[in-house]
Amino acid sequence: MRLCQNCNFVFAWPVSQFDPGELFANAYGGKENRAHMDEFNDRMRMRQVRVQSEGLGLWNAAHRTALEWLNANVQKGETIVEIGCGVGSFMHALRRRGYNATGLDVAPEVVKSLAHEDFETWCGTIDAIPEGWPQTKPAAIVSFFVLHHVTDPVFFLNGIRSRWAVPLLMGVYRGP
Repeated sequence: MRLCQNCNFVFAWPVSQFDPGELFANAYGGKENRAHMDEFNDRMRMRQVRVQSEGLGLWNAAHRTALEWLNANVQKGETIVEIGCGVGSFMHALRRRGYNATGLDVAPEVVKSLAHEDFETWCGTIDAIPEGWPQTKPAAIVSFFVLHHVTDPVFFLNGIRSRWAVPLLMGVYRGP
């Protein structure tokens, strides 16, 4: 891991080529423990509790600030896309507040769990999203603590911007 001296962004270096679907499927399935990725399996095991309680899970200032911004700037009923939705804690919070929450993740198991809960989901990467997904044009995109996992952050961000010209709210991991 490296720390940018200009912005304190922490990122993997050297950037390695890997299949994100396989990596995160293994992490959520308890088969990957490098770089504390065993935490993903813990999230999956505790999923039902985590999605119901905003006090548990990954909740921090980035999540609270995003919800405050959305409440002030996006009408209820509008579609919000979460990129890297994981087990769906934030999507459940959006739904409870009256938004149409949709999510994208590379891990098939979490996407399948959310689809069973009637969320519109896509399993894959930004560059593989089919035309017309989601069904309703989003009013905003959110993504929390994903950027340090992608091999090409500029490509990732350009992919979001070229697909949707809407506000993007991000939480990024910053070093100590």
